Amino acid sequence: MALNENQQLAIINALTVKSRGNLVHCPISGDSNWQVQNQLAHIPATDDPTASVLRDRVFPCAVLVCQTCGYTVLLNLFVLGLADEFGLTGELAGNVSE
Repeated sequence: MALNENQQLAIINALTVKSRGNLVHCPISGDSNWQVQNQLAHIPATDDPTASVLRDRVFPCAVLVCQTCGYTVLLNLFVLGLADEFGLTGELAGNVSE
């Protein structure tokens, strides 16, 4: 499901606050030409390093891509303070087994 305009703006606003309004430059290209993608990324997480299927938790992340070189940054929605905006519940890692 694609992010709606309000969700994309919430990500941009949260990043503006977290960066104190400073432009963030890409570590590869040096540019500050970022785009918020209209999908989220979910990074699987587990407490069991031997698990073959990681389903107990995920890190829900906003995805930013440098439009010059493609460098991609994932930002945890809980840390950005956007859990409510995205209807997320659980711990910082986004416990999905509740």
